[in-house]
Amino acid sequence: MTTMWGALRQAADRRLSADSDAVLIDGQRFISLHHRDGAFLRGSGQFAFSRRAPDGERTILHMERASDISLAAGPGHPAWSAALSDGMNELLVRLAD
Repeated sequence: MTTMWGALRQAADRRLSADSDAVLIDGQRFISLHHRDGAFLRGSGQFAFSRRAPDGERTILHMERASDISLAAGPGHPAWSAALSDGMNELLVRLAD
């Protein structure tokens, strides 16, 4: 795996609730989306490129804040290619309050 772009590697624990798409990262609730669905989120917040294993374990490949997730979390992002190479298959999103 590459550490290009200072990729953040950490486990993301699945939230224990009825909401199966919720994920906790450092105590913050993120929603799991298909990795190409960031274009539909026109708002500010945090996003993470993530690899989800078949057993549900996640590896965060890159994480950052953005003023407009729809513009930042897509194929034009500098870490996108490296994240795809590392197996990215989901986008984790936390919209700003």
